[in-house]
Amino acid sequence: MAKNSFLELRNKVRLEKYNEKYLKELYNIFLLYNGKEFIRYEKNFFNSHYFEYNLLKKLKTRYIKFRVLKNTENGECLGFIYCYNYEEINETIFFDILVKNEKYYEEYMIEIIKQYLSNIRKEKNIRLIYSHSLSNQDLKISFLKQCNFKVIGKMKEYRYYNGCYLDMKILQLF
Repeated sequence: MAKNSFLELRNKVRLEKYNEKYLKELYNIFLLYNGKEFIRYEKNFFNSHYFEYNLLKKLKTRYIKFRVLKNTENGECLGFIYCYNYEEINETIFFDILVKNEKYYEEYMIEIIKQYLSNIRKEKNIRLIYSHSLSNQDLKISFLKQCNFKVIGKMKEYRYYNGCYLDMKILQLF
């Protein structure tokens, strides 16, 4: 990435540590990715209070470098990015990014993903990074591939969403 484009990116998007002021926006982004049909069957599991409880618990025990993506021009919460399930012995970690509008993938996300994962690798001894994506998230999968992730598997009919079952693609980065 050219130095100027990285500076431009830093001027548009900031990665911030979690703050409870972002909770409602993060919950709404979570709902976008998990679908109302899934939520309907799991009413008690994915209500906003449980989401907050679960997020706070995972921030303390499971999530590594959970960051909120914030538009520096207007303060809008764009999404969140995080790693989890770090296994020191196997040198593996899982990664995910969720944004509320796919246009942000086009504008910013490839470089954000690359920089974020580069920083994680500087802090931890990581051999493999895994991610996953539902089959209807073509743009996310495309950008993960542009960050050198490879699709290594598929779980058929993993999630019921919008009247049909979607496959879950598993991706890996060496």
